Amino acid sequence: MDRAFDIRRFNRILCAQLMGLLGVSEHSEVTTLARECIKLLHVFHPGSSLHLASTIFHIPRYLALHFPQNELGLISVDSVSAFYWSDRFKTEQLRAAYSRPSSPSSPLQYVTEALQSLRIALRPVIAISNWGLLPSSHQLTPSSDVVIYKQHLTPFPIFSTNPIRDSIQTSISDDTANLPVKYHVTFSRVRGLPTFVGAQDMSAKPAVSEQDRMSFKCIVRACGNDTMKSFYLYIKEDGVYIK
Repeated sequence: MDRAFDIRRFNRILCAQLMGLLGVSEHSEVTTLARECIKLLHVFHPGSSLHLASTIFHIPRYLALHFPQNELGLISVDSVSAFYWSDRFKTEQLRAAYSRPSSPSSPLQYVTEALQSLRIALRPVIAISNWGLLPSSHQLTPSSDVVIYKQHLTPFPIFSTNPIRDSIQTSISDDTANLPVKYHVTFSRVRGLPTFVGAQDMSAKPAVSEQDRMSFKCIVRACGNDTMKSFYLYIKEDGVYIK
């Protein structure tokens, strides 16, 4: 929603992934397939949380009118924290002006309600990214290189798991309790290159900027399961590596 999405770079990464999956070496062989895939990608740029909620709520109608033969496979909200500070300011202003005991609804509540409505109607995979603003006092281990954060958005549907209870404690309203979160993935930037990315691969493109070469250690937590898994994600100029 910050208009940082680069469709040309996305196309390069998509072509690289398709070449690896299909086992082909000629870029031209996957160009047509990538173009057809990108035709199914739709990017919306809402200007507020209410605009975002309205956009999500009307996606079924949008698809029915323009793409009646296609199913919605994935919806990604990046980032659901994009309007956090403006929403917080508006909510605090309304709370100060309210004469009734009840508090005004947070704009984020309408977003979660719209996502829940969409989930029930079309059953897509929903991916939501969120900023890490407040580090938790309970980390994975004293020597862990991954920082766990508290949830700063309210209301927000999250799940409870150990050993970092205060990172996931929040008040879940009746309106958002039915929007399940199946997996929670924490991305932590790490220095250097993962061992599975060879030096030969990097020497092929020595001029790649630091922004185009990012390594992350990712911690995956599942709802109702104390077990945590980890993997490494490496993003380069024209490809993504996961191990």
